[in-house]
Amino acid sequence: MARVTVKSIICNGIHNNWSTARILKEIKKRKPESTSDESQVKYYSGQLKRAGEITEERHRKYAGPRGRPSLDSTPVKATAAKKPTVKKVRKSKR
Repeated sequence: MARVTVKSIICNGIHNNWSTARILKEIKKRKPESTSDESQVKYYSGQLKRAGEITEERHRKYAGPRGRPSLDSTPVKATAAKKPTVKKVRKSKR
């Protein structure tokens, strides 16, 4: 009998075109002690894409948006001014 692992559940879910939520629900049902999350689904979808088992479009479904967020959408934090540091001078032993 074949072992049921978290990897096998995720890979089967990706092949069956399940949503990420459904994959995680199936993992919790079969492996309640598991701490799997979306990052593992992203990882294994990337592995399957590199192996040529799934298409780029299906991988994007699990990987989410590509690239970094634009600078306009990131909040700007106000930072306090740093205190100037004084360089310590070592005395020579001569």
